[in-house]
Amino acid sequence: MWLIRSRCCPARGKHAKRRSRQNKTSKSGTGGAAQDFLKSCRDDLKALNRVLLCLILAIPTCGVPQAQRPFGSDPGGLCFLRSCRVRTIVYVDSFNLYYRLLKQQPRFKWLNVCELARQVLRPSNQVTRVNFYTARVSGRRDPHAPARQQVYFDALATVPEISLHFGNFLMAEKWSELVHPPQFRPGTTIAPPWPTVVRVLKTEEKGSDVNLAAHLVRDALTGAFDVAAVLSNDTDLVEPIRIVARECNLPVGLIAPVKKPAAGLVGVSSFVRHIRSHHLAVAQFHDPVPGTAIRKPPTWV
Repeated sequence: MWLIRSRCCPARGKHAKRRSRQNKTSKSGTGGAAQDFLKSCRDDLKALNRVLLCLILAIPTCGVPQAQRPFGSDPGGLCFLRSCRVRTIVYVDSFNLYYRLLKQQPRFKWLNVCELARQVLRPSNQVTRVNFYTARVSGRRDPHAPARQQVYFDALATVPEISLHFGNFLMAEKWSELVHPPQFRPGTTIAPPWPTVVRVLKTEEKGSDVNLAAHLVRDALTGAFDVAAVLSNDTDLVEPIRIVARECNLPVGLIAPVKKPAAGLVGVSSFVRHIRSHHLAVAQFHDPVPGTAIRKPPTWV
């Protein structure tokens, strides 16, 4: 019957064949559209992964020198090139580093702070300078302490990137209130009644935190760095870090010498890096320092 109708009405037969071809094309077109949609999704996911990777790295773009950017402008966004290097200045609060991390680990005192910064920071951070804020200690408690410190300063001076900045080390006798019941080191006891106040020998380091803060803000304003990193756990530095990170729009990282850094510092910092024992171990000076007669003090073991 169909053959007869096709012969009698050739146009009708042609229309049927055309509809058959259109149905097949429609089915294949639907499959093609689905494949195109899936491919588009995969491409979007790849692009998103690249963006997330750069966000995790949080590396500013290095294409435009900081000095040529207007003050307060964005530091350049995110760098999508693994080969990108950003100028980084590290500011070291040496007494905070010593008392928080090195005093109880004398084997790590022979520390190259520039190499430590390179170990802790990312490879993209080109450490152009390390400002080391310190003060010359008194020999009142330990007559040999100033000599040992000077040997260490001599070792630091062999590293071109390290710049020493000196404050003042003060030592004075002062009255101080005694905790009840009193505790002593090494351990001992005294019978009550306990005194209310006692005479103590107090040491203070003056000027280093002020110098560090002033230099950090100055370097931000003059375009000396793309990224700054502050090694300290001193909350007096919260405000200068906040000014540079929030008002100058320049990344300022915190290199923490403690397991749990101060919340105020973490809150204003662009990123946080922790110093681990293996960082300290690989950042030690050679003994002696190559090309010199500078040797590690024998008690630093």
